[in-house]
Amino acid sequence: MFFQSKKKDLFKQIDASFIEMKNECSSSVWEKIASTANNLVKKQGDKAVSFFENYPYTPRIWAITFASNFSGDILESGKVCAYRGVLSFEGEEYLKVFEYSTLKLAKEGIVPEHKAKENLQAVKDNISLVG
Repeated sequence: MFFQSKKKDLFKQIDASFIEMKNECSSSVWEKIASTANNLVKKQGDKAVSFFENYPYTPRIWAITFASNFSGDILESGKVCAYRGVLSFEGEEYLKVFEYSTLKLAKEGIVPEHKAKENLQAVKDNISLVG
């Protein structure tokens, strides 16, 4: 029962984080990102609760990090390109989320700002090569 209560709290915190990000950065892909994150946490079950008890960051920071990593991975995969180096509409939405969440990690002090900007440029450079 203890872990059930903690799991519910964890899901609430993660959901609230995605709602906050969606309100700050409007994009049509937030639902996909949030759903993927929630499914990942659900599959982990009690391991997810234990992870967050020992993780140095909050579920909110994890959600921001997940959004950045997930959207960056999608962009670099070439799956959201209309053709080589040109993003589709969906790709543009993922880029908006990637830029927002990566810069938010810098704003929150999780990564240095220069590293966030390097990461943004690296992904944009990789987009020009895929598709």
